[in-house]
Amino acid sequence: MIAADFDGTLVDPPKKGEPPQNQNIGNSAAGKDIIAYLKAGGILVVNSGNEISRVISRIKEHVPKEFRGNVLIAASGGNTLWGFDKDGNELEITAFRETALSIPTEEEHIFNCIYLGDDKRAKGNDRAGFEFADKDHSICVGTDLHLEPAAHEFLDEEHIIRGGPAASAHIFREVLKTAASTIK
Repeated sequence: MIAADFDGTLVDPPKKGEPPQNQNIGNSAAGKDIIAYLKAGGILVVNSGNEISRVISRIKEHVPKEFRGNVLIAASGGNTLWGFDKDGNELEITAFRETALSIPTEEEHIFNCIYLGDDKRAKGNDRAGFEFADKDHSICVGTDLHLEPAAHEFLDEEHIIRGGPAASAHIFREVLKTAASTIK
């Protein structure tokens, strides 16, 4: 499973004065690699502070409906979780909102997850994702804007690949290559 920030990690961030829909999975440097990962059965959890409709439209219109069921979207600051039904239509997972805060957080992870984000700053928007996945399963793909030295570094240089969505594309390809070599 790969969990990833959306803007700046999977797609380029929207440009000032431009509709957010202009930056989407379809025209992202990581787009074809994301689709290949989903087609191979990979699970993608998209993490975004944006409002859910803004994120869904930038995914749904560009991911074939037969692969949308492998995508979950945590949006609106993490208080909602959405997926897609068998017909490829968005669907809120209401049980998430009802139970998420009651799940203990101190338990050891029971799944293997990589977290991709573009902001490694101590108070950056990806910090919680990096910490949840842990240092060894986190990769920052940020641009120089979010890579300046921070007072408290969580990720070291070996967990940083500069380049935003293009760097994310490389990671999706490496995950697929590793999975293919372990199946043989």
